Amino acid sequence: MPLTTYNHVSVPSFMYGTAWKKEATTELVLQAVEAGFTAIDTANQLVHYDEARVGEALLQLAKQGITRDKL
Repeated sequence: MPLTTYNHVSVPSFMYGTAWKKEATTELVLQAVEAGFTAIDTANQLVHYDEARVGEALLQLAKQGITRDKL
């Protein structure tokens, strides 16, 4: 059974979590997408997550043709 949000957006059942990755976040997000992940967990808890570095990964992915709408 596929997972969907309240407004019927499809959500992968398995996500890559970015907590506790610190300065390795950008590279690990790139590796996760290369490995096939299409969902990245970036909960806004500044003590555990580095959303800016996830954003850096998204910019690099966009330059490779992997845009946010594909994730």
